[in-house]
Amino acid sequence: MGPSYIFATLGKEVMDCVEIYAGAGGLATGLGRAGFHHLLLVDSDAACIDTLKRNGFTNTRHARVEDVDFTPFAGVSLLCGGPPCQPWSLGGKDSGQGDERNGWESTLRAVQQCRPKAVLFENVRGFLRPKFAKYRESIRERLEGMGYHLVIESVNAKDYGVPQHRERVFIVGFQSPVARAAYVSPPPADRVVTVREALSQLGEPDGRNGHALHGNARAYAGHNGSSLDGVAKTITSGANGLGGGSNTLRLADGSVRYFTVREAATLQSFPDNYQFPETWTTAYRQIGNSVPVELAYVFGLAVAAALDPGDKADLVDKISTSS
Repeated sequence: MGPSYIFATLGKEVMDCVEIYAGAGGLATGLGRAGFHHLLLVDSDAACIDTLKRNGFTNTRHARVEDVDFTPFAGVSLLCGGPPCQPWSLGGKDSGQGDERNGWESTLRAVQQCRPKAVLFENVRGFLRPKFAKYRESIRERLEGMGYHLVIESVNAKDYGVPQHRERVFIVGFQSPVARAAYVSPPPADRVVTVREALSQLGEPDGRNGHALHGNARAYAGHNGSSLDGVAKTITSGANGLGGGSNTLRLADGSVRYFTVREAATLQSFPDNYQFPETWTTAYRQIGNSVPVELAYVFGLAVAAALDPGDKADLVDKISTSS
């Protein structure tokens, strides 16, 4: 779907990783495509674990991250994950480190226990706001104190082949200063993928594979759906979206409707055969909280290249458009 990146894999080793706050598997799917093998995926949400299993992931564990012993995975190539974004999001409680869902302390504990060669963490852009600067700096200092050389990147998924406006932050770090020096940020795709292009492969909703209409959306001032000929507004975890018309599509006649579950998954760049729960609200919660697969993929490629530059060719942008 849309512009993709090609990474010539010259080495024979598959890099291993441990993922925390794995959710429904967006990050895991992208990293798998980039050549990482998951030794463990942890999430406290049983429905997310079920989704991971339905889609072929093994080595899953239904548990709170703070309750898992990561020492058996010492020296793993990559520790990755998306600590809950709600504490840092304007769409959540916006209470930062004081929020009970703050996962950064457990994340740092996991790093301390397994000492991976690299870390890759994703969060919302709100994490970079000035009000969180002191805590954010403490996270940086603690990671650097454990020997990691860091880069913090603010990106928009639409610039990397994802047909959606989605601003996110990635924290990337390496134990080796050589690997950090070798790390090259993923280059933007050569063009933007529109909603129309992304959804064209699905056809009209037919009630199969999550491609079913649901509910009655409406447009009003300041709340209109995504245009077919642009990128989608941010897909959110609320089944009815947030303000501004997220999770809805504006049709040619001016009417709006909700994206089907399959359409929302496609806009998050999940494969067409990726399975989600039958329940609309649960499916949307999982999809909206996911890292877009294509975005995870290009960051995975970049991390892999830095970890093993002798066995990986350079990341190439402007490659091909897959059907």
